[in-house]
Amino acid sequence: MIMLGEKKIDIVSKGPVFTKSDGERNDRPVFISGDPDKLKQAFFNILKNAIDYSYAKEKIEFTAFKYLRFIQIEIKNYGPGIPEEEKPYVFERFYRAANAATSYKEGSGLGLAITKEIILKHKDEIKIENSYGNWTKVIVILPIKNV
Repeated sequence: MIMLGEKKIDIVSKGPVFTKSDGERNDRPVFISGDPDKLKQAFFNILKNAIDYSYAKEKIEFTAFKYLRFIQIEIKNYGPGIPEEEKPYVFERFYRAANAATSYKEGSGLGLAITKEIILKHKDEIKIENSYGNWTKVIVILPIKNV
């Protein structure tokens, strides 16, 4: 669970957040600043892509690592991935990777562009890691709000 002000955002589940340094469970809510509706839209876009381009629709990994000043959220699917030469363009408006454009999935190529816009307006970071033909991981880094 991520808290935006008083609003709870359940991205995938209410599972625990793990700290990367020692793997210890941390079930306390993490508070971040931002527009709840815009951030919810950003995560919806990421999750929709993860589901649409996954070989096994039921296997989407959601992981969150809490650090001292930020939380790193990773959403990973097991699917065709993105050709390495096309990775720099996936956040551009109307761009669809060749394997996405020729698949049976409909899309406009706007989801990740809008998502990046939202994340950057919040002074946050988004990036993609990938193993072409195997998996894609979208990483979002959000600063933690001091409460």
